Amino acid sequence: MRDRGGNIKRDLALISGLLAAALLISLVMFFRGSSRKEAGYAVIRVDGKEVARYDLGRDASVPIDTAYGHNLLVIRDGEAKMEEADCPDGYCMGQGAIRSAGDVIVCLPHRLVIEAAGETQKRAGNLENPEGPGSPDGGGTSDPDEVDAVAR
Repeated sequence: MRDRGGNIKRDLALISGLLAAALLISLVMFFRGSSRKEAGYAVIRVDGKEVARYDLGRDASVPIDTAYGHNLLVIRDGEAKMEEADCPDGYCMGQGAIRSAGDVIVCLPHRLVIEAAGETQKRAGNLENPEGPGSPDGGGTSDPDEVDAVAR
């Protein structure tokens, strides 16, 4: 006959070990997810070129009219969401809001990428682009380090 007390002790040790591992994994995932930094601004790129930046701390409706089509980006409560797009699939409107650094909204038919970026801007200053991202040439510059517009 087997000793039932020994099996129970081993079962309890196994269950305790599994629960401890599950708790450890949960804690790692929780702290890893909460370490994402809130973004300070939204970077608008058309054809891979940065055409504008907008402060996520200021509510705004941003029309983006390019040679590829029309989009409307709405910035509200520290996040940006694509509200309108005349592209065939409208997939960019279903991607949800971006708020954390690294989050993106992509509209492939319009060659448009909106990225939530870091908390601080090194090159920003108080630049303005009167034409905005919908300028006739689509905005952007030949120098990838040059910024056409920063809205605050």
